[in-house]
Amino acid sequence: MTKTALRPEAARCARRTHSISSLAVLGLVACTPLLFFGTAAAQEAVKAQKHFATRQGMSISIQPSGASFEIPIDWAARTQVAELKEVRRWDGEWKTEYTKVVNAALPFSHCSVQAGHWDWRVSTFSGVTVRGYVLNRRAGDIQEQISAKGLRAAQALPHSTIQNGSLTETDTEQWHRSLIKYDAWYYDYGGRANVDFYVTERNGTAIVLVFMYVEMDDATETMATVQQILKSFSW
Repeated sequence: MTKTALRPEAARCARRTHSISSLAVLGLVACTPLLFFGTAAAQEAVKAQKHFATRQGMSISIQPSGASFEIPIDWAARTQVAELKEVRRWDGEWKTEYTKVVNAALPFSHCSVQAGHWDWRVSTFSGVTVRGYVLNRRAGDIQEQISAKGLRAAQALPHSTIQNGSLTETDTEQWHRSLIKYDAWYYDYGGRANVDFYVTERNGTAIVLVFMYVEMDDATETMATVQQILKSFSW
């Protein structure tokens, strides 16, 4: 068998071609995680576009389920995707911890509404805030995620400010309740914070209403508002 020797120019060309091919392969491998995460981020963005709400007076209709509930007429509500993105996380007393617990328990891309007596731009901890989520998952799976990831996030909050994180679960009518509590102390004042999850499911669609509030002198009024919203819920 006759072997043909490459001329120096041809050999250099072959080596250069091999190097370029190797770099192309390495580049493709290196970019694969970026493509994956980019695709995942795009998918989350598409999901978020489907999750919004419409308001007519006291009635809030949360999409894509069409389920609805009523809020007090004087409440502020964030119903559109751009408005909701502004409160995904928050920097400030009480609300920073609320978002860390809720976002650990539930995917924010499935949040369709946030409403409360005060919009979060107002610097106050009084009253109650509710978020509404729509998820195509079993209620049991969601409850497990709340009890695991939500509680873990509460217990991981800075111990210099937050202590005694706990979880209580109960069933009431159509709702499964998962109540995460912790004691918060900010320099010269504090109280018991509550992140109160209510989960219900029908035909493979789960609705989660999350109430965030502080146990203060208006605790009776706060719980009456929570119950009023829950009772107004309809599919």
